[in-house]
Amino acid sequence: MDRTEARASLRVLVEVARADGKLGGDQKRLLDVVAIHEYEDDEPPESRFDDGRDFARALATIRSAEVRELTWKASLTLATLDGKCTEQEHAVLTRIHEALVPEEPLDAVVEAEQAYVERVDEIRETMDRATLDFLHQMSSASGGGKLTQAEYEQLVSRLAQKKRELYALALSLPPPRR
Repeated sequence: MDRTEARASLRVLVEVARADGKLGGDQKRLLDVVAIHEYEDDEPPESRFDDGRDFARALATIRSAEVRELTWKASLTLATLDGKCTEQEHAVLTRIHEALVPEEPLDAVVEAEQAYVERVDEIRETMDRATLDFLHQMSSASGGGKLTQAEYEQLVSRLAQKKRELYALALSLPPPRR
C-alpha cells in the first residue's frame, strides 16, 4: 500500500473514531492496530491529526480500489465497534461512502452498518472469552501464590496478542507484527 494513501486512510479512520465526540478505548486500540500494520509505528494515531480540515483532502487522496475498500470496511468497523452507529458516525460514513464507493447506492450505508454491528458483536464475544480465559489462567497459575512476574507478563502478553489479532480480524487485516 502506498504510504501516502495509507496515511490518508488512517486520517479517515481517526475522523470516524472521533465522530461522536469521544475516542473510546476499543477505538484507540483498533487505530493502533492499523497504525502498527501500516506504519510499524507506536505513535498514537489520534495524535497525528489535530483537526478536521484535512478530512476531505484525505478522502481525495485515496485513489486505489484496494485502499478505498479497506478504508470503507475499517470505517464501518470503527463506527460499529461499540455496538451501535451514532448519527454523527453515520454522517461521517455517508461522506466516506460518497467519496470511496460512489458506485454503491447510498442506502447501502445503513445495510452495511447493520451487517458490521453483527460482525463486531461476534468478535467482541470472542474477545470477552479470551479475557475470561486469561482470568482463569491467572487464577489457576496464582493458586498457592506461585505466579512469578515473568509468568504474569507472559499471560498478559498472550492476551494482548490475541486482542490485536481479533482487532485485525475485525478490520480484515493480516495480524500486526509484534
